[in-house]
Amino acid sequence: MLRNTHPWRPRIAPEPPPAAKGAPPEEPPRGRGPSHYRPWAELLMRTFGVDVLECPKCQGRMRLLAMVTERASIRRFLAKRGELVDVPERSPSRGPPYWKSVVMRRKATGDGE
Repeated sequence: MLRNTHPWRPRIAPEPPPAAKGAPPEEPPRGRGPSHYRPWAELLMRTFGVDVLECPKCQGRMRLLAMVTERASIRRFLAKRGELVDVPERSPSRGPPYWKSVVMRRKATGDGE
């Protein structure tokens, strides 16, 4: 029988089903559930319709050989290929071009009409 934690519990909570009164609670199965893993190439194919493992020259299948994550290795690889190694500087922001023209400024603000 269930242990009552409050005297009003029998008035509020429903009675358990008859089969569950004497039976021990069921444990969920301990086996592995269905895996939801999807390879990154499959996700890109499903999302963007791009097969990233297809060779652009011969249309053969490519394999991932290594993941380079160290900054020094990445810089060395890019320098060897002749690519930019450093991040380019951001150019300064500028205002909208129509404020240079007096006519456009008057039209935008509604002055002079």
